[in-house]
Amino acid sequence: MSRTIRYFLILLAAGLGTAHAEEPKSSPKKPSDQKHLSDIQDGARLLLFEVNRLQEEVIGELSAAKERDIYHRADAVLDELQQFHKALKPGMAREPLYKKYDEMDRKLHELVEAVRALRPKGALQRAVERIEFADQMLHYSLSQGDPSEGKGRQVVERQAQALTTAAQQLYQTAQYALAKEVPGRAGLEQDLKKFAAAAEAFRKSVKERYNLPQLQTDFAAVNKAWLEVTRGMRSLPARVNVFLLRSAEKVDAIHERLHRQLGIKGERPTLVIST
Repeated sequence: MSRTIRYFLILLAAGLGTAHAEEPKSSPKKPSDQKHLSDIQDGARLLLFEVNRLQEEVIGELSAAKERDIYHRADAVLDELQQFHKALKPGMAREPLYKKYDEMDRKLHELVEAVRALRPKGALQRAVERIEFADQMLHYSLSQGDPSEGKGRQVVERQAQALTTAAQQLYQTAQYALAKEVPGRAGLEQDLKKFAAAAEAFRKSVKERYNLPQLQTDFAAVNKAWLEVTRGMRSLPARVNVFLLRSAEKVDAIHERLHRQLGIKGERPTLVIST
């Protein structure tokens, strides 16, 4: 059995998904809640899985000289991730976990930059995007319950980047997946394009100046654009748009995290899928 299949089975057993459960309550100093700890463990396993997939794509697509450097960088990340995963024990203090995560994350970003320097396309490009998404999710899970301003800023910055990437991918998927005869197709594609632009504008606002009241105001444009998307998505038959709607669920989950992290008041526009 290949390593990829083994990790995939682990993920299935862990029950990873996009369900919107209430965020775990955790100590500022320790991620002591079992649900919180399980979320971090699941995030680490997902990232292990995605880095392992990258290694397989590297072997299949790159020449020997380029392959070895990227392959060994990925191996170093896997080693750090395994050490991080082993350290995830009940009662473990945050600071040692943050230190282990930061060591791994530095190597992970070096790996991603090394792959991007090759201007990858196709499978390699998608592998990098999946790794970045998994890393953002692990960071989010690890940071929950930490009230420090610095950590809160990190979460918003990284989730804003994740939202931008996921919104653009959703727009591209819709362009590919929706048949021309689908009612409201043109309007939904236009709404998705506007949402992707709103997500990117918000990401830039976060990067330029981290001012929470201002970001709460800026996020209103994201909310408005996402509301229009959710309305358009409701009319799509779920059984013939499975991948598109799962991609939309991923965006909805990121939007919910940002909505909560920013402390936005009022009801959040929520994706509802017709069955």
